Amino acid sequence: MPRLGDALKAGIKGFVNASKPGEYSAGGIKVTCPHCGNAVFKMQGPFSFQMWEGGAAYIKASLTCLTCGLIQWFGEEPEKLKTYG
Repeated sequence: MPRLGDALKAGIKGFVNASKPGEYSAGGIKVTCPHCGNAVFKMQGPFSFQMWEGGAAYIKASLTCLTCGLIQWFGEEPEKLKTYG
């Protein structure tokens, strides 16, 4: 049975790795930047905001390209394939 300290260390490591840049897939397809072709992104989200009167949007994640800064929005959270840094 793992000790509490080991469990906490694993949780912190998972949190830190989740915030690092990486490669992602969405809908089973590897995500690349349509502007520059880069494949390394920083994930942010979720976001909820009012888009129009009486309607709202909920974005589960956004990926920001680390090369050109283009932001892509996703209604479902992309799967992280590889972590950098």
